[in-house]
Amino acid sequence: MKGLTPEQLRIYHARIATDAAAHEHQERTRARMERALEEILDICSGPAATRGELAHAVAESARRGLNMEHSGRGACSSEEAMTRITAWESDMLAKHGWYVHLVSDDRDSPTGFNAHTHGLETHGLLNFQIVCPMRAETANTIFAMLVHRARESSLVAGMELSEILGDGLKVRLMLAEESRRKVLRAILPDMHGKFGQEAQEPFGDQLKGCLAVE
Repeated sequence: MKGLTPEQLRIYHARIATDAAAHEHQERTRARMERALEEILDICSGPAATRGELAHAVAESARRGLNMEHSGRGACSSEEAMTRITAWESDMLAKHGWYVHLVSDDRDSPTGFNAHTHGLETHGLLNFQIVCPMRAETANTIFAMLVHRARESSLVAGMELSEILGDGLKVRLMLAEESRRKVLRAILPDMHGKFGQEAQEPFGDQLKGCLAVE
């Protein structure tokens, strides 16, 4: 599997920069979240690659007591949402062996954003995490390439992968903890290939909370 093309790479950085600002604003605005639920409730008709993330958002929102009423569709209870989620997760595990969750307001994430995989542990692999705010499509593309690479050869914390983004930019893998499990956090570079404090926002906070390489 080839890395992203230069054009895709430019789009990748533009989306991350745009989505970071949108993400920060969304956390402060309840109304925007409620409007987003209208799209979330269409999980069954959405692209397969994003259903798991949207379904997870349904359950999270329901547990927070947000209004799940959708015009023309009736109410969606938390139990109904969880039933959909469980069915979708089982289907994805059977077909692909993994799936993605996305949480937009995770207090345990250094950025509030927490996209992560489930299911790879059944193949003897660590799951992946992304904390740099971005669109679901962008995160799914990166996860798919990481999973493909992991299945070809072992990936460990501390590695830097040049084949994911291409154009000379590397993705750094760091050990982190997500929901009491060890994961490989994909640290994404800014447009100049910098990480951590040297990186431009919103890339600088990704290293916060990473664990020491064992």
